[in-house]
Amino acid sequence: MTVAEYLERKARRSDATKLTYSKAEQSFAQCFGVKSADIVVQRVKAHKLDRYKALDKFVAYLLANGNAPKTVLTYVTAVKGLFRYEGIQLDNYQLRAKVELPPKAEVSIDRIPTREEMRSIILNSNKKTRALVALLATSGLRIGEAMMLRGGNIDLAPRRSRS
Repeated sequence: MTVAEYLERKARRSDATKLTYSKAEQSFAQCFGVKSADIVVQRVKAHKLDRYKALDKFVAYLLANGNAPKTVLTYVTAVKGLFRYEGIQLDNYQLRAKVELPPKAEVSIDRIPTREEMRSIILNSNKKTRALVALLATSGLRIGEAMMLRGGNIDLAPRRSRS
């Protein structure tokens, strides 16, 4: 079996899965300085390279190159799948003991816009966008929640004080 055959099987799910797994297999090969992950797989099968050490080295390589934890976990999953496809057995207990995976954490670059950015958005938008941005900024609603609002959901009548 080859990496190409493995990727063709993954393409049955979706083209996006094939692309992601293809990138993972390319990174795996680059980690070991070879042209194809097939070469690394053959080394593992020939017992010239320990399967767990190979995966641990791959994790270290991905983290050193600045990959997000979720990407590392996805790429390791792809390589583990390739190993299984090639008949290389992986014991989950051994894997956890010998391969240090990053914690499952989202790396987000989302942030709250500054006052100047909000001002710029509002000044350079049409009326509907201004209203939406003002609603989101002052209410704490999410975009999906705001989109579900209808005119009848809003009470514009002034509130009377309870004395």
